[in-house]
Amino acid sequence: MQKSLFLSVLLLSTSTQALSQKKVTLELAVTGSNKALNQYFSQVFEEIGSRSQFNINLVPLPPGRTLVSANNGSVDGIADRAKGIEAKYPNLVRLNTPIISVQHVIFVNKKDQFNGVTNFEKLSTHINANNYIIGYMASSKKSIQEVVDIEQKNRYPLISIQQGFDMLKKGRLTAYLAGPGISNRQLFNEKYSNSNIVELGVFSKFPLYTYIHKKHSQHLQSLNQIFHELEQDGSLIVIRNSIE
Repeated sequence: MQKSLFLSVLLLSTSTQALSQKKVTLELAVTGSNKALNQYFSQVFEEIGSRSQFNINLVPLPPGRTLVSANNGSVDGIADRAKGIEAKYPNLVRLNTPIISVQHVIFVNKKDQFNGVTNFEKLSTHINANNYIIGYMASSKKSIQEVVDIEQKNRYPLISIQQGFDMLKKGRLTAYLAGPGISNRQLFNEKYSNSNIVELGVFSKFPLYTYIHKKHSQHLQSLNQIFHELEQDGSLIVIRNSIE
């Protein structure tokens, strides 16, 4: 009896160790200041961990270090980047399914001043014609591209999301190009929903992808499969809606 019990415990212990050894831990870089996005990524990777052999951890880094660290192998990849970075960062391999579709949103403090403004072409013309001031994130290459047709005197580079909302609330900005939408809406709902600020609309939308260092190429097929399943069964939308 004692021998049988001992063997059972030994087999259980061996089985548990084997399962734990099958887990693959990956550390992915994220921009440390992006609270809402990182909350979203954390929940997505937690769901992946519950379904697969992957334990994926976030490593918050300053914006200028995320891609460099991922490409040189200091971390195992990066949680979110637009398509097309492979030429500059050749050690990174993109997963097939976007982890999130990011929205760039316009917030204003007087919506009636922007009647009929529904895209960036109309926005640029309208702001230039009226000498309005629009704020945009100076660290976002996408935002810089989106305001390129607005005269420089009518553009104000911002260093944080909160700065954009504060300046808009005080009337120092007429409009604020906010991206990503998930982060800005979370802060808006927490602190500015009772102010004079309103969302004018979504002006652009584009996918972001997870990239893995090529030293982990053997896991690409499994990662692509689990990301595809999360998209197909609606899990990514459910997680996003719980935060936004």
